[in-house]
Amino acid sequence: MKKLDEILFPINKIEKLQLDNGENINDLAPKYTNVMKNKLFEEFGKVDDPIVQMPRNLFSKNQDMIITKHNRFSKMPLHKHNFIEMNYVYSGQCKQYVNGESVILSTNSLIMLDKNIPHSIGSMGKNDILINILLKDGNSINSILDKVSSSSSIVTKFMFNASQINGIHDNYIIFNLNHDEYAKYLMECLIYQGLTKTKDKNNAMHSLYSLLIPEFSKCIQDESINFNTLKHKDTLRLLNYIDNNFKTITLKDLANEFKYNQNYLGNKLKLETGQTFQELIDTKKFSVAGQLLTETNYSIAEIAYAVGYSSIPSLFRLFERFEHMTPNEYRKKKKDAK
Repeated sequence: MKKLDEILFPINKIEKLQLDNGENINDLAPKYTNVMKNKLFEEFGKVDDPIVQMPRNLFSKNQDMIITKHNRFSKMPLHKHNFIEMNYVYSGQCKQYVNGESVILSTNSLIMLDKNIPHSIGSMGKNDILINILLKDGNSINSILDKVSSSSSIVTKFMFNASQINGIHDNYIIFNLNHDEYAKYLMECLIYQGLTKTKDKNNAMHSLYSLLIPEFSKCIQDESINFNTLKHKDTLRLLNYIDNNFKTITLKDLANEFKYNQNYLGNKLKLETGQTFQELIDTKKFSVAGQLLTETNYSIAEIAYAVGYSSIPSLFRLFERFEHMTPNEYRKKKKDAK
């Protein structure tokens, strides 16, 4: 698509900096615009966590799908995120490391990455164009799946599993769109929609992506799928227990219930889910609170109590951290979207 070529191939400011100095420039948000060296971990994550956690404030208040061009001429260090990421090679090729495995993507290839899966992206040259497609959360995924036929494909199963709040998230699928002209056309339309300012952009992207899902099922090239297999049976029992007792449970309580050492259990949860115990609790509380805000007329105080908080400010801090808005703003946004 000629219009896309005109948008994607010119070298932008970040790419020029990376080309000039060979360093990765963090352009994720203005407050984080620094060279990604040792300061990376100070800016993004905990000192004891070597894998960078991408911030949720990439998404604005009225946005749950983002499409950007990945900047060339420098590698992207190992990172993870609590939203789905898709990388599509518009031109050239791209080398990635996903869960420690080397993956080579070529033109018209796409990789769909589950939440919290560690991956890095190698440096790309002038003719290598990679498109990042980010999909925010369970509600966004479910709204897309509602538009898709009820057929149970590996892609819909992947997305449904990704929409689960607490679960095993170490899956990825690689697609080759080279032999599906309709899929390539839809993908280019989606990219153009995401990179340009258009009316009702978010809904338009959702509609295009829902049309792509059945095509994706025809284009699977490789996959690493684990939808709660038996090897993680014990972890699933832990997650189910957390889901049923999230309002009051502590890590010590969970360790006592399942006869684990507390430190070992904390490390086990982080290793197998990509989230700390507290992150699992907070994610569950946010999910339940969001559902109550959307589907009931409960007051903010009632919802705070319903998810285990003893004060309203705790709920406000939760929504500020996850959505960068107040619970009332979240409720209004969801009702306006209906």
